[in-house]
Amino acid sequence: MEHAGFTGWERALLHIDEGMSWESVRNLQYMSKCLLLVRNILIQEKAPKEVFFWLEEVNRMMDDTLLALRKGEVD
Repeated sequence: MEHAGFTGWERALLHIDEGMSWESVRNLQYMSKCLLLVRNILIQEKAPKEVFFWLEEVNRMMDDTLLALRKGEVD
């Protein structure tokens, strides 16, 4: 990826990679914290609206998954 179209994309990508690491995938609470950090970076850097659209999609899926875990619907 040569340029994502907004300043600070490298910082966001670093934390996205961390959030997708095996350690994070095994600990969804930590993954959720990485997602919040990415959101904050994207807000600070004034990322394009399309980026926020997809961030909201990922955030919705994370919320659904954490709720299902709390309800015992998934392991």
